[in-house]
Amino acid sequence: MLRDSRQAPQRASPACCRRSPADTSSTPIDYQSPIQGKTVTQNKEIFLGPSYYRDLLPEGSNLLQDHGYSLVENNTDDAISPEELRKMGHDLHGAIVGMETWDAAGMDAHPNLKILSKCGVGVDKIDLKAARERGILVTNTPGLNSNAVAEVAVGLMINIFRQLSLSQEAAKSGDRTIFNGPELTGKTVGLVGMGSVGAHLVRRLKGFDVQVKVYDPYLALSGQSDSAFELCDLATVLSSADVVSLHAPLTDETHHMINADSLALFKRGSYLVNTARGGLVDESALYAALTNGQLAGAALDVFEVEPLDPNNPLLALSNVVSTTHLGANSFEALTGVGLANAHAVIDTFSGLEPANMVSSMH
Repeated sequence: MLRDSRQAPQRASPACCRRSPADTSSTPIDYQSPIQGKTVTQNKEIFLGPSYYRDLLPEGSNLLQDHGYSLVENNTDDAISPEELRKMGHDLHGAIVGMETWDAAGMDAHPNLKILSKCGVGVDKIDLKAARERGILVTNTPGLNSNAVAEVAVGLMINIFRQLSLSQEAAKSGDRTIFNGPELTGKTVGLVGMGSVGAHLVRRLKGFDVQVKVYDPYLALSGQSDSAFELCDLATVLSSADVVSLHAPLTDETHHMINADSLALFKRGSYLVNTARGGLVDESALYAALTNGQLAGAALDVFEVEPLDPNNPLLALSNVVSTTHLGANSFEALTGVGLANAHAVIDTFSGLEPANMVSSMH
């Protein structure tokens, strides 16, 4: 259900997402731009697309309300459908975008829409061409959650190597099975994509004495190099890595880049970690690779269809660790992202160009 910020009290956030008093005082990551003397704008409605946004990102929400915006909330566990966006019954002037799809029809249903600010980085669910044609600004929040995602990637590597999730399940049931697996130390880690998350991950992996091989065609074209990793073609990365971690954006070119053909290139008995986008992986091909021994395991924070279907065949495999797209959700990252979203909206309606515009990317 949708709720206007002027209506009833907030739903309590899940215990795992609640913050202690110390958490709410966190400062944004690499984002310092205090708003001084900007216009307080009344009677403009901003849609908060991510589920329970005000509970999880109160700093940004409060800043918007302090500047006179009315907040229309998504207090459901799921993304709002395109049809619901079109029939919302609110005159939206802007939106903080979660996992909902913003197509041309959705934009046309809100003729006063001026800005879509992505809560995160990936803008694959926003029709950028349609936004540009309608003069709607699109922004995202690059870098603010990169460390959070990189830390989760390391955690998932160790989890799937050492079977920590299976061991936890066994411990809870009284099963004293001894689980074992390889160490991360000394292994070869392959990164597909070397943006901000990849750069953070390379630094986090340094203490494990691993060899890092990176595939990133844009990095190769730029001529950049770094002693911390070896830049390689995709086939070399896949065939030589003990674990491959995905950090590429989801585009037409990268959709299902991990498929039956590319999985056949993986070192037999290696692992896959995906904290980027589920659509990078052909899940049917991945299932086959996990059941025929080509891959020893996979750790997946993202899936092609989200919310995740509990009947997804991958969930039935003991060599798959699955999480709920939580990579970016550290307290520190959420604070920074929420404030960046708020600044983008306030800047737009104050006549200023917001930071991190992506409308012209395609």
